[in-house]
Amino acid sequence: MEIELLTKADLKNFEAKLDRILEEQKLIRDQSGFGPKSKWLDNEDLLKLLDVSSRTLQKWRDTGVLPFSRIARKVYYRAEDVDKLLNSNLTGGWRLEKFRS
Repeated sequence: MEIELLTKADLKNFEAKLDRILEEQKLIRDQSGFGPKSKWLDNEDLLKLLDVSSRTLQKWRDTGVLPFSRIARKVYYRAEDVDKLLNSNLTGGWRLEKFRS
């Protein structure tokens, strides 16, 4: 059996390469939206959260209003996609001054 010795320089090189790999992995995960930071909601969660009917969610899926993922018969939505949908439909509130004049 052959014995190989690692020097401190070898360990530092290994550590640097490992750090680069971990940084790339984090970057890919963050850009894909599938990392631990992304929260997924199932159909029931979203029905309760938005207080809409299951037919409304079905229509949003069919028309592409809300992206989704399906595993077997279970449907999931990314929380950030729900936020985008709500923010894209955000309107200004009514101002009382408009009606007082």
